Amino acid sequence: METYDDIVHFNYLDLEEWKNYAKTYLVPLQKNALLLSEFRSFLLKKTTNNLKEFFNNNESIRKILLGGINEQGHYEPNSLAEIIKKTLGIKIMRREYIYHKRLGNDPFDKGVKCKSKKTLFGHFIKQIKMETTKILTSLSIETSTINSGEIDEIFNNPEKILDIIKGLYTKILSFSANYNQQTFFIRNFYCIPYFYILEAYPKLKSNFDILKDILGLKESFIPSIKDEDKERLTIWGYADGGLAEKIFSLQNLFELYLDFSDSFIAIPGMDEMMSRENFTSIINMVIKDPINLAVDYIKKIEEEITLPYSLEFQPYRINISGYNKNLQLILINQKIVKVTNGYSPKTRYAFYLERPKIHISEFIETIAPFLFLGVAELFEIESIHYPKILESGERGKSRFLEFRNQWS
Repeated sequence: METYDDIVHFNYLDLEEWKNYAKTYLVPLQKNALLLSEFRSFLLKKTTNNLKEFFNNNESIRKILLGGINEQGHYEPNSLAEIIKKTLGIKIMRREYIYHKRLGNDPFDKGVKCKSKKTLFGHFIKQIKMETTKILTSLSIETSTINSGEIDEIFNNPEKILDIIKGLYTKILSFSANYNQQTFFIRNFYCIPYFYILEAYPKLKSNFDILKDILGLKESFIPSIKDEDKERLTIWGYADGGLAEKIFSLQNLFELYLDFSDSFIAIPGMDEMMSRENFTSIINMVIKDPINLAVDYIKKIEEEITLPYSLEFQPYRINISGYNKNLQLILINQKIVKVTNGYSPKTRYAFYLERPKIHISEFIETIAPFLFLGVAELFEIESIHYPKILESGERGKSRFLEFRNQWS
C-alpha cells in the first residue's frame, strides 16, 4: 500500500533539507517584501524633506506622484500614481496641485504637499517581513538585505513596482501548502493522532523523536483511555515557538490576506476591520483571476478524498456544516456524553445531543484523515460556552474538546 513516504521527495529528517527549503522559498519572498518596504521608506523621506526642489528636478518623482492623473485630478485606470497610493500609501494633493498649476502658481508655495497613510498592503508586507525573519533566524539563515542600487533601480523605473508585486504573489504560491510538499508536510502535523502519523509516514516509527526536535512538536491532547490505546490516539501538534508553528503561521497569514470572498479583513492586533478593496484591486492588476488560497486548498483536497457533511454519533448522523461547523464534545473518561454546537440554548440555532453511542477513540479514528490533511481541527478547551447544559453529576470531572470543520 502506498504511503506518503512514497510520495514526498525530500528527507524530512534532515535539518539541512529544511534550511534549503527556507533559502529557496522564504529568502526570495522576504526580498520582494523588503524591496517594497524599503522603497516606501525612501519615498517617504524624499517627499517629506524639501519636496519642491526634489519634485522640480526629478522626472521620476513626478511620474510616481502624478502618473495617470488627468486634468480633472482623477486617477486614470491602472495609473502609476494610484498604484503607489494603494500599495505604499503615499500621494500628492493632486487636485490642489492641478488647480494651482492652472492659475500659474507654484503649487508647493501654496501649501501642496505629499500625504502618507498606512495601507492594508503595507500591513501585509510588514507581517511577511516579521514572519519570514522568525523562520530564517530560527534556522540560523541570514535574512535578506536591500542596497541603495536596488532602490534607485525602482525609483528610475517605477513601473517595476507591479513586477515586484507579481513576483511576491508567485513566490507566495510556491511556498503555500497548496503547491509546496514541505509546507503541506508541516500542515499534516498541526493536529494529528499518533497512529495516523505512522500510517502516513512509516519511516517515523523509529525516527519520530528526530522530527519532533526539528519541527518542534508536542502532545496537545492525551485521551483518558486504556494505556494500550493512549499513545496511538494521542493528538500531536506544534510546540510554541517551534519551526512548524512559525511556518504554519506564515501559511495562515497568506490564507488570511489572499481571501477575495470577503470585503473586509480583521488584522491581528488591530481593533478595526480594514477594507480589502484597494488590496484586491492591486492584486487584480498583476494577476488575472488570483487564487483564494484557502478555497483552492479545499478544492485540491476534494480531488483526493470525499469530505463528508455529516458525522456519525450513533444512533444519529450530525450535520457538520452551517451552525454545526464547530462542535463541542463533553467527555467523561473515554465516553462522549454530550455534543453541542456552542450556541445559546435560548436561540433556535442551538444543537445538543445527549449520550451518543460513540467513544472518543472511535471519533478520533473517524476524523483522523481530515485532521491530517489540515481541513479539520480537534483541540482541548477549558470550558464550554454554556455550562448550564452540563448535568450536575458531570461537573468537575468532564473534559472538553472542540471540533472545527474548515471545508463547509
